[in-house]
Amino acid sequence: MNAIPLYKKDGADTGISCCGTCGSVYRKNNMGAETCCAKGTCSTCGCETDKYYVTLCFPCREKRAMDKAEKLESWDGPVVYNDHYYESIGDMMD
Repeated sequence: MNAIPLYKKDGADTGISCCGTCGSVYRKNNMGAETCCAKGTCSTCGCETDKYYVTLCFPCREKRAMDKAEKLESWDGPVVYNDHYYESIGDMMD
């Protein structure tokens, strides 16, 4: 991104920069202004992410979470669905 350094009327450096894209102001270091609106890259699929520090896009994060989740073959306990409590899946289906 293009950080824009800000100067006083007499040309003296203020130590303040702003993001060239959105205009957000950052003090003392240009790194904040340089990376403010920078996009990142997903380490799994290579697509663009919202921020430079995000290493996984939402679909890849969701897939990773589902892969790690415990898979149940059957369930005979209580169920909460759409903010309603049911004694069993059968009760919910009824």
